[in-house]
Amino acid sequence: MDLSLYVFPVRERLSNVDIDYLDDIIIHDELNEAYNFIDMIVGPEVSEQHKITCMLNLAAYYTYLNYTSIAEQRLGELPQTSWIRVESLLGKARACLSLISMYPLNEDLTLNIEIYNRNPAAGRLSIGILSTD
Repeated sequence: MDLSLYVFPVRERLSNVDIDYLDDIIIHDELNEAYNFIDMIVGPEVSEQHKITCMLNLAAYYTYLNYTSIAEQRLGELPQTSWIRVESLLGKARACLSLISMYPLNEDLTLNIEIYNRNPAAGRLSIGILSTD
């Protein structure tokens, strides 16, 4: 998949971010991360359009996180509404991914592996002697 086709749609989702703080290369790298994550968690029955929509939402979230780091370095502080925007983008990505993921996701979009770490049911087999008298 040519991810360079999706740089502009991600930039559109982040229209309030100054282009000086966000290079297309960064967006492309985050698209690649989003694509790889979705490729790992998506079920085979999911349409390509749904995958792309989720990839764009996730890449926007990843890219905005990257932007906040750059902005903090250059400005010395985070823009005031950054955390509101981060939560909004995270919510959009989580809502989309929860519909296509084969695996449960945590609030922070990591895989919820706790359900797989449960102890299996245990029991003992023993020979019982019952009297048939």
